[in-house]
This record gives sequence, structure tokens and C-alpha cells, in this order.
Amino acid sequence: MDDKEKLAKLRDTVLEEAEKEAAELIEPAQRQNNEILKCEEEKLAAEVKEYILSNSVRIKSETGKKIAQVSIDGKKELLCEREKYIRIIFTDVENKLKAFTDSDKYDQYLKRIYMDVADTLGGITHLQAAPCDVDRMRAIAPNTEITGAKRIRIGGLIAENGNLMIDYTFDKKLQTEMDKFTSNSMFMIE
Repeated sequence: MDDKEKLAKLRDTVLEEAEKEAAELIEPAQRQNNEILKCEEEKLAAEVKEYILSNSVRIKSETGKKIAQVSIDGKKELLCEREKYIRIIFTDVENKLKAFTDSDKYDQYLKRIYMDVADTLGGITHLQAAPCDVDRMRAIAPNTEITGAKRIRIGGLIAENGNLMIDYTFDKKLQTEMDKFTSNSMFMIE
């Protein structure tokens, strides 16, 4: 073997040994690098999961609040519409009652309720009527003290006998029916 061949063989042996040592040094470093990379990937996955969960909870909360607000707004709007219709209905009823007080049947009605109330109370010592009904009531009950009451806007009468009093006004009946209707949607006309 000549020197060139020896040198080539030596070089090949040195290179082979260097490659073996490099592989032995690189392999643990590569393993360590892979472990660090895997650990960092797991940390990142956990952080992403936590981020998604926290945002999911926040988004659900915000969405729930928006849905609740929309529901509340819808109920408010519905209640406003309901109140509007109640006012329309009761304004119409009030107008019909006022029209009734301008009819001939109203005099008969006043006479009938006067008699019914007088029987119930065992007599009447004082009557209150709408100011426009005072003359009508004097014709019906000439021997009874009668005063006009501004609080009676629609019609009817308030009868008293001592400490007993009966409010038989359309105003009171309408308010009672309106209260019943508002609280449980019931309305009755006698």
C-alpha cells in the first residue's frame, strides 16, 4: 500500500469515526430537542384549549345576556301594546256608557238602582250624583239630600244611609273591571 492509499484509508477511517461520534452526539440532542418540542406543543395545546374554553364561556354569557335583553324588550313591547289595546277598549266602553247616560233608558236605570240601593241600605239619607245628573236624581228621589260629585264623571250614584255607603257609579264599575282585566285579562259587563 502506498502512502496515498494509506492516507485515503486513514481519512476514511477518521471520517467514519467522526460521523459515528457526531451521530452519537446528535442523537441525544435530537431526542432532547424532540422532547422539548413535544412539551411545548402540549403546553400550547393546553393554552389554546383554555383560551377557547374561556372565550366560549364569555361568548355564551354575552349571548345569554343579549337573548335575555331581547326577550325583556319583546315583553315590554308586548305589554305596551296590551296597555294600548286595554286603553282603546276601555275608552270605547266609557264612550258607550256616556252615550247611554244621554238616552231615555238611563233615567229608568237610575230609578231602578236607586230603588235597589234603598232596599239594600234600608233607606237613603244622602245621594251623590254626577253634576249633570243632580236634576234627574231630584225627580227620582225628591225627599233625599242630593249633591253633585265631580269625581263621578260618567254616571250612576253613590248612596249613603248613616255609616253605610254603596258606590253604584259607572266610574267605579269601569275602574274595577279595568283592574280585573289588567290583572287577569277578565272583563264582564252586567
